[in-house]
Amino acid sequence: MVYVEQLGDKAHRIQYLRDDLATFNQGPWIVPHNEVFVLGDNRDNSQDSRVWGAVPRNTIEGKALKLYWSWDRVDGRVNWERIGQSIL
Repeated sequence: MVYVEQLGDKAHRIQYLRDDLATFNQGPWIVPHNEVFVLGDNRDNSQDSRVWGAVPRNTIEGKALKLYWSWDRVDGRVNWERIGQSIL
């Protein structure tokens, strides 16, 4: 399944390998208490909560320490100043 999604002034081709995945991408989603909705970092090709649902909070181990990537949505550029910053 392929479709075009418009975000601001940019169009993105979105492709799903199986038709049954489309139902997971329509939202809105209601996330149960003590669970989290996780998204992959490759929105066009990520197997994440849109596919396999929310994740129980008690199954998450560890803590994020630093920003790996940052994108400035206003000017559409990499936000180099934020990359590598501590988020503790």
